[in-house]
Amino acid sequence: MDLTTTETRGAAPGWMDLANCVDVDADVMFPDPGADPSGALEVCAGCDVREACLAHALANGERYGVWGGRTADQRVNLLGFRRPARRRHARRTTAVGPLAPVG
Repeated sequence: MDLTTTETRGAAPGWMDLANCVDVDADVMFPDPGADPSGALEVCAGCDVREACLAHALANGERYGVWGGRTADQRVNLLGFRRPARRRHARRTTAVGPLAPVG
């Protein structure tokens, strides 16, 4: 394999060169947690490769930034995942023997 080709492992997919965000500052597309993502969402709104971008993000588990016009939380919801709930009680009890009938 010729390692000078763009088909090397880790190379950007071809659609990325066609994305509206190709020349946009990364801070716009990857806003700080809790920051307003509307700037990134506007960039994505009319993008011709929006579907490919979203598919890439979902397939590769992109956890940060706006991809395909969706925030990280929106992508989690698309996949139907829920963030794990915190356990209130870490201790579990185990039955040691047979249980006696109640009442």
